[in-house]
Amino acid sequence: MDAGGEVFTIAVSQDGNWIVSGTEPGLVTVWNTESHEKVNEFTGHSDMVGAVDVSPDGTRIATGSKDNTAFVWLPSTGERLVWLKHDHWVAAVKFSPDGYLIATATWNTHSVRIYGSQDGRLLFDVPIQPVGSTLNGSLAWSRDSKQLFALSHDGNIIRLDASTGDTLSTWPIHKSNNPRCISLASNGMFIAASSDSSVSFWNTTTREQIGPVIKHTHDIWSMALSANYDLVVGGEMTITLRRLYDILPSSPFRYPGRWWPTCSFSRVQVPQ
Repeated sequence: MDAGGEVFTIAVSQDGNWIVSGTEPGLVTVWNTESHEKVNEFTGHSDMVGAVDVSPDGTRIATGSKDNTAFVWLPSTGERLVWLKHDHWVAAVKFSPDGYLIATATWNTHSVRIYGSQDGRLLFDVPIQPVGSTLNGSLAWSRDSKQLFALSHDGNIIRLDASTGDTLSTWPIHKSNNPRCISLASNGMFIAASSDSSVSFWNTTTREQIGPVIKHTHDIWSMALSANYDLVVGGEMTITLRRLYDILPSSPFRYPGRWWPTCSFSRVQVPQ
């Protein structure tokens, strides 16, 4: 799949039908995951697109750009539904799991914002300076859309009430020289946070660290937790997958009335 420029960010729809990419010339491309063909291409941004997300129902796409704007689009037609102006480079955009809200983070300014996703109405502008060294890695929504987690440039995880914009709790991660990104577990009980080449895990209620700090050979630029709690980390030319059931104690994996199934992965080396 030729995106027509350097690809800085990608997102996959929850139904698996679409892949969305953001590139250097300000291009947003929607791809069919099965045929690998371009479904649509948007050219509304005037600079690099470093953040993309797909709404939970797959009907809308959010994009954030170095041109200080975030847009919401219809993937089928390319119609721009919402235009969100910011004071600086929009480094992160995230739909809430219920699809009603969008969170944005701007690099180099003290701003994490929550908007209505349908009308673009600004609900809250929270004075937080988010991480800007990684693209689209500084924000994470709780499963019920009631809380938003943000990773600040000074290495703190900040938990916000999405209905008021108030800060519920703040705590420092294991190392704050170069905080990178966060990812929330599917059960909401713990959050992974990366800094430089290492990852730590934190109980979202007690704010206590869970298990050891995991070290990697390269700086971490992207990270995700799967629904069954496998950790995927990207850095340099390497993708590493780790089975957290072998690393962390069992309590963080509990979900009311159920245990998630597991699967294991090995380390994957991406050829240069």
